[in-house]
Amino acid sequence: HHPDVASAIQQARIPHIFAWSYDEARGRGTVGFSNRGAAASMVRHLLDLGHRRFAVLSGHTLHNERARSRLQAIADALAAAGHPLSEAATIFTPFTINAGRECMARLLALAERPTALLCGTDLLAAGALAEAKARGIRVPQELSISGFDDVDFAGLLDPPLTTIRVPAVAMGARAVEALLERVTTGQPITDVEFPADLILRGSTGPAPKD
Repeated sequence: HHPDVASAIQQARIPHIFAWSYDEARGRGTVGFSNRGAAASMVRHLLDLGHRRFAVLSGHTLHNERARSRLQAIADALAAAGHPLSEAATIFTPFTINAGRECMARLLALAERPTALLCGTDLLAAGALAEAKARGIRVPQELSISGFDDVDFAGLLDPPLTTIRVPAVAMGARAVEALLERVTTGQPITDVEFPADLILRGSTGPAPKD
């Protein structure tokens, strides 16, 4: 949110809490998880598998702190490992399955194809998987694909999707509890950071040797 939003709420003395995105609201009374930490863990997993050519399907970052944090974490982690993310392999798109298919087609047209694709959501990853299968690209033998969120169908895809499990229900419950405590006691809300787990499934594997 724009800084003026928090200032206006505080001046009006309205009990409030920042929820979901921990990185940007740290120290301001938030219950959430680190998008940056979660995205970086996926990059480390793929680097450990030997991947060196990466692509990213990201949401638009201007008004979306989640997409912005995830993309920045990916770029930072790859740069630190000596494999900077190329502009051509970074595509900004809406979070839909059809967008995932369309973007996958664009990536396969690159002169140097990636061996690992990080998707900002499972919806994008599902579309990318479908397009790869339609074009005869074997996942994960030729291309590893990862998602983010661990939605209900992620484990049912073919192959099952490696992704980040976001503890949405637990965060929502704790956010309500914290806000009720704030209303009841008048005490400031203590930050709570939840873990976001790396869920390893069949859509990621060792980088192709060729």
